[in-house]
Amino acid sequence: MVTTPSLIFKMKPADLVEHPTGGIVFGVIPPISAMNLNLAEAKVYVKVGQHFQGKGGHASGHGILHIWHGKKAFLRKREISSPDQLAAFIASLMVLGTEIYHDANHPSASKAHHAAANGRWHADAGTPRR
Repeated sequence: MVTTPSLIFKMKPADLVEHPTGGIVFGVIPPISAMNLNLAEAKVYVKVGQHFQGKGGHASGHGILHIWHGKKAFLRKREISSPDQLAAFIASLMVLGTEIYHDANHPSASKAHHAAANGRWHADAGTPRR
């Protein structure tokens, strides 16, 4: 079987990934008033992003390519074999009632809080740390 390489590999890091059913919005986070936050409703977008593998195994990055390159074992277990299938998997997670968590220890936490307070959200689709 011959497979066609995903167009996502040819896109720029700031480009938005298309939702599998069309459009670029993957979900909507309702307004939040809790934990000293008063945040407006925000749409969820997924960027192509980029992945960096540093010395000593430390990885950093953002977007669908960061997930694609950084979570191979996780994706294989779920039979996800292309970034396009990963986009569909991410879309399946963005449903009404999905819990949102805040990891105050994440390096982007203060930046994310600032962006959210200004009507922009940064979401990390990685596995929550325990």
